[in-house]
Amino acid sequence: MGAIQPDERLAPCAVRAAPPLNRAAPGLLSEDDMRNTTIRATLAIMSMTVGGNPAAVSGDGACGTFGDATVYGVGAEPRTVAVGDLDGDFDLDLAITNKVDQTVSVFLNNGDGIFAAPVLYAAGGQAWGLVMADLDGDLDLDLATGNQGSNSVSVFMNNGDGTFAPQVAYAAGAQPRFVAVADLDGDLDLDLVPFLVSQFRTVAVMPPCGIVASLGS
Repeated sequence: MGAIQPDERLAPCAVRAAPPLNRAAPGLLSEDDMRNTTIRATLAIMSMTVGGNPAAVSGDGACGTFGDATVYGVGAEPRTVAVGDLDGDFDLDLAITNKVDQTVSVFLNNGDGIFAAPVLYAAGGQAWGLVMADLDGDLDLDLATGNQGSNSVSVFMNNGDGTFAPQVAYAAGAQPRFVAVADLDGDLDLDLVPFLVSQFRTVAVMPPCGIVASLGS
């Protein structure tokens, strides 16, 4: 390797990253982004306690130090936090499932790491797992939850501005807790894969049409 030139040196604790996030794949950086753009790291940690509130802790990235926590109230027994650009303004927003309330809390970022008051969306029974993905191919992030108490998966389509249409529920087998997304059939759209707690080593494969097929036992 050649010697590092003075203009290539980074300040302590700085990172290379791209300011605009790829909304279809949050956090994805191109090779050019990594080579040409240098910004100071900004870190955020989410912590949750059962029956409590999530705390967003932010700092300037100065060698692992953090500022004081800002606590945001959510519903009863928050279970899963997902992070992504929900409203297309190139900052990261939050969505959280609330098991007891059977809701999803959506916090939109004001652009400075401070979040607006949450908007609540009704989900299925004992909403637990949560994933953000572009499920309808319109280049914004939709939401899907695994609802253990109602044996369903709820899909929330993004209106394009970080607000969501009411849930559409799909039967998903017994006690789906977590949910993942992937293009399982090679048709360039994303399918849903809930994990069924009541049947170990079992998942339900859900193409966009909503057909459920169990794999394993």
